[in-house]
Amino acid sequence: TWRHSRTDLRLSPTDSHIILRWLNATYVQYISLREDLPLMVVVEMPLHDYVLSLLRLYINKFIIIALIVLLSLMLAMIISRWISRPLLNLAQITDNLSLRLEQNQLVVWPTSQVSEIASLTENFKSMAESLQMRFAEIHTTKNWLEQRVQIRTQELQRERALLRNLINAMPDLIFYKDCEGVYLGCNKTFEEFAGCSEAELIGKTDLELFPPEMAEFFRERDRKVLTSCKPSCTEEWVIYPDDRQVLLDVIETPFCVPNQEVVGLIGTGRDITRRKQQEQEVLESRN
Repeated sequence: TWRHSRTDLRLSPTDSHIILRWLNATYVQYISLREDLPLMVVVEMPLHDYVLSLLRLYINKFIIIALIVLLSLMLAMIISRWISRPLLNLAQITDNLSLRLEQNQLVVWPTSQVSEIASLTENFKSMAESLQMRFAEIHTTKNWLEQRVQIRTQELQRERALLRNLINAMPDLIFYKDCEGVYLGCNKTFEEFAGCSEAELIGKTDLELFPPEMAEFFRERDRKVLTSCKPSCTEEWVIYPDDRQVLLDVIETPFCVPNQEVVGLIGTGRDITRRKQQEQEVLESRN
């Protein structure tokens, strides 16, 4: 058993911490002098200095690695900000871009050394230029349409004023109602017969304007015209608010929209009292 050398490592049994046990450990080398003699040389060497040198080496390497990691993180943050700043600026610019272009606000596009970001910015810039052209066309069309609407509105106002003057200048009674018998308008002559202005007449029915018997007669006549969808011509004696009795030649016609739907009726009434009197006088004179 003494013919071979061996090496042992003795750790300190009194220290509980592993680092302290290694610092107080001893390196033991057993070497036999001769093979025929049971004699050995025992060499013991403490590992304190060796372990400390290893610890220093590991600590230094750990510090170097930590510094490299820290520098890498700082460099990554700098690079990420360098890359992300143009993207953030681009995001802020493109937010509500259509509204800014519509209001002709100045857009300052960001610059970047990164080709991908620069290409993305150019794409947004081209899109913005295209949108701006479309907005210009829309504004031009809008202004043209507004001018046309204004011109057409003035024409309609002139036509309506002309029609209103013509209706008011006619001596015949003219009125128009909806399908429910509600008055929508009239001329000056009918205002005299109804005993109120057109503004007061609009929205009312015959029951609110005339005596019950007369109002019911008018309503029945309106129902027949709307049911048959044909014009009606009748002679009717009516009483004015000043108690005058007048014979009217009344013509009522259904009013239709372009799709042939009946939406109301238009009526006219001509005073034929004097003509009837003359006809009656002629008949009497012949007899």
